Formats: sequence, C-alpha cells, structure tokens
Amino acid sequence: MNQKKQNARRLPELKEIESELDRVGNRSRFRRTLGSTVGTLMVVAAIAVLVSMLWLPVLQVVGESMTPTLYEGEIVVAPKGLSFEKGDVIAFYYNNKILIKRVIANAGEWVNIDADGNVFVNDVPLDEPYVSERALGDCNITLPYQVPDGKIFVMGDHRATSADSRNTAVGCVAEEQIVGRVLVRVWPFKEIGLMSDIARRSASENLALRGEDSVNTSEEVHEGLVRETLAPTATPEVTEAPVEEAPVEAPADAETAG
Repeated sequence: MNQKKQNARRLPELKEIESELDRVGNRSRFRRTLGSTVGTLMVVAAIAVLVSMLWLPVLQVVGESMTPTLYEGEIVVAPKGLSFEKGDVIAFYYNNKILIKRVIANAGEWVNIDADGNVFVNDVPLDEPYVSERALGDCNITLPYQVPDGKIFVMGDHRATSADSRNTAVGCVAEEQIVGRVLVRVWPFKEIGLMSDIARRSASENLALRGEDSVNTSEEVHEGLVRETLAPTATPEVTEAPVEEAPVEAPADAETAG
C-alpha cells in the first residue's frame, strides 16, 4: 500500500517533462500552421475570384450554337480589354446571361445572307471554314442589313440553331455589352489551346468533310476570312433592328444561345 502511494506521488523525470512539453508545443505549432494555411488559402481564393470577375472571366459553354468550334461543357477564358477583329470569338452580356458568338461585321458595314446561308459583308462573300453547315437560320431582319453605329454583328458557328444578330431578339452587340475576347480553351485538358489553333483545327476538319484539299492560312482564319475589295458598293437603306439592353451582372455559365 505504501509502495503504491509512493509511486502515485513520484515526480516525473526530466525526460518525461521534456517529452510532454514537445508534444504540447507541436500541437500548438500545428494549430498555428493550420490557421495560417487556411487564412492564406482564403486570401488566394478571394484574389482569384476578384481577378476572374474584373479581368479574366472564366466561362463554361452552354448550348451548341458554337459547334464545331466550341462544345457544351467546355471552359474558356475571355480576358477583358483585348482588342478583337472580324472572325474573333467574343463573350457578351445578354438578358442576364453571357453569350459566346463570332464577330461577322463592324458598325456601318452591310451584311447579307442568301437562302443557302452564304454570308456577304459589303457584297463580298465570307470564306468561313469554321462553319460545318451553312443555313439562313432564325433570321427576321431585313436583308441586306447595315450594322448600326457603335454595334457589331455576331453569329454562332452552328448557323441552323444559333440565336444571334440575325434575329432582333438578340440584335447587334453594343461595346458596353462585351465581356471580352475568348482567348483560350482550358477544359477539357486534352483540348487546351488558343482559339486561333482551335479555329485552324476546326477549319481543317470541316474542309475534310467537304472533300476540299486544304485550309486557308491561320492569319486568314483569325481575321474572319473576309476578302475585302476597294470598290465601293451601293446598298439600299434599311431600318435598324432594336437591341435589348443587357444587364450589368454576369452569370457563371456562358450560353451559346441555341
């Protein structure tokens, strides 16, 4: 009995004290490290969200109106502030959504589309290897149509289903509606690439389906493949189609409207 009381009152040895202090110290350091790591991750996530919203929007494609260039579920990046030209793919606000379309014509230019879906800008036919099937589509504007000042005329690559500037429900796109130029596809990983490279591959595939031998140069594809002429053309006046104002806020997904 006395032996048990002596063992109970035995003071811990120095090594035991040091071991316990190390254990307590490691637990405290772990908590501090964990708290610091979580705090850092939260700051990084907040910065990433801010950058994405303000300068580098990341958008997921919804719909099929940009096939065969972009498919539903793919993720693209559309940096703000980049200049764009005819033939580039852009994202823009429309009715509390973001749409992705291809630039066809600029302000003041005349657009015409025949019954077979061939597109003309200022009476010059567009060479569009990125389009797999031509179609007049859902068009209710009076053709030929002059693009209003401060607007651009856009169309989806899947002409039969795309809702775009051919219909007054979407209309032409104002500069303040534009989110940015679609620069790169980042998902799926095996399809990562710049839009210029994607356009070349899509054009090659479409020309192969048509039985044609070769594709135009990458510069021609990137610039919209418009054969410009210097001779002016006379075109009758038409009435500007109304365009609905786009909201300020953007959703997470980018639809291709059709």
